Amino acid sequence: MKSASIAVALALLVIACSSTTTTTTTTGGSDGGASDGGATDGKAADDKDKDTEEEEDEEEEGCGGAKTQDACAQCCLADHQAGGAVYIGALQACTCKAENCQEDCADTYCAETPAQPSAKCATCAQGLQQACGQEVTTACNANQDCVAFNKCLGDSGCATKPQR
Repeated sequence: MKSASIAVALALLVIACSSTTTTTTTTGGSDGGASDGGATDGKAADDKDKDTEEEEDEEEEGCGGAKTQDACAQCCLADHQAGGAVYIGALQACTCKAENCQEDCADTYCAETPAQPSAKCATCAQGLQQACGQEVTTACNANQDCVAFNKCLGDSGCATKPQR
């Protein structure tokens, strides 16, 4: 069920619970000017700065290092299980309304035991940004872990990765 829900969630990723911009400022390491003036010390300080920047990049990358949409979304879901459940639940409830995609998704995503959406279901779900956006946003904004899940999806660029 989770992977079927994730597939539709990614199809509707344009629906955002929140928009946050994070700015990180990195300052180069310094020994306060204490140096014997040798070229080796300058090189060592530069190497230390590069190592620190690489470590920070790896930490900031998080789920963004995943190669596919599915892996990226699963990573965010693993980090924010409760929030992902709120997001996916609201999305599925809206998608499966009679006036939305209930008919197109009846045998897959909206079935009693949800399955991977059919092409017809996925196409229908992709057109729901207007219909479901407010419902998903309202449900998600009421849950901090959902906001964090959605932020992870966006910050990690999950929607821009190849699906599989």
